[in-house]
Amino acid sequence: MFPDRQPILEIERLRLRPFARSDAVGVRLLTGAREVADTALPVPHPHSDGAADMWITGHREQWVASRSGAFAVTSGATGALLGTVSLTVTPAHSSAELGYWIAIQQWGNGVAMEAAGALCAYAVGVLRIHRIQARHFVRNPASRRVVRKLCMRQEGELRDAVCQRAQFESVALYGVLAPGRHAAASPNSAVHVQYRVAGVRSCTIGTRTWCGECRCVSRCEGAAVSAHRPWRLRPLVAHA
Repeated sequence: MFPDRQPILEIERLRLRPFARSDAVGVRLLTGAREVADTALPVPHPHSDGAADMWITGHREQWVASRSGAFAVTSGATGALLGTVSLTVTPAHSSAELGYWIAIQQWGNGVAMEAAGALCAYAVGVLRIHRIQARHFVRNPASRRVVRKLCMRQEGELRDAVCQRAQFESVALYGVLAPGRHAAASPNSAVHVQYRVAGVRSCTIGTRTWCGECRCVSRCEGAAVSAHRPWRLRPLVAHA
């Protein structure tokens, strides 16, 4: 299902690339913030250099096996490490689970939304994933806003599903379906989020349009579409 090489994705402000072993120190520093570890499912705290290095080393094997893909989220301008976004795939069901954490200094800047949106577009447009889901702690409203902007619908709440740091946590489950023969969408509810991934045709996911011009999220109805310039991925520029 996965291509042989993990790609590099470039979007407006960000560059998503495979992790390198040299990123281990940066991973440790960013996850050293208790706020990051406290809201992620799961992130060790504290994250030692050795643990970060082992985590990065395992990425290649997971990619080759088409089980998961973890991308370093970096600044397109400076190359600085800002966080990670990942997909854990179940090939038999053409489904994947989205995960991410972002440096606390970048919270509220739209980094999580842009990085996650880019990876979802790649998953639908290239990997042909049919369903993408995401989970977050019920007490985490920031992640709720991210997944909703990705056009995901809440499908349930798992009470006390996770025990993290001796505390039971309830988890909200969200999901979105790519268009296809199993997607139930009427002409009145069909709406578009358009991306360009390595020449792949634009794909439709979810129920809203992400506008790269003003970063608003609006329903895609009639003339409203042409009033916005849909945010697009640039073509893939390199491989690891």
